[in-house]
Amino acid sequence: MSIANMHIVFSLLLLLLFAGMLVLGNRFKKGRKFSPLAGLSAAFIIAGIFFSKSGIPGCGLFAVGVILALGDMVAKARRGRER
Repeated sequence: MSIANMHIVFSLLLLLLFAGMLVLGNRFKKGRKFSPLAGLSAAFIIAGIFFSKSGIPGCGLFAVGVILALGDMVAKARRGRER
């Protein structure tokens, strides 16, 4: 198994773990929701991982995902301060 295949398998396992934690976490905590911006950022990060071999486009997708995730964190922090 080459390094690239191991990277894809590891990424898929992490995605499966994240989805499992999301499902089990929502079962016990009804108040916390996964925002659409967080979902979009996760999609960009996963796309960046899969296209990482293509160089700049893969890194760009990953960077956009991280920036969206940071924006979601800032927006949630501001909403928390206003209450």
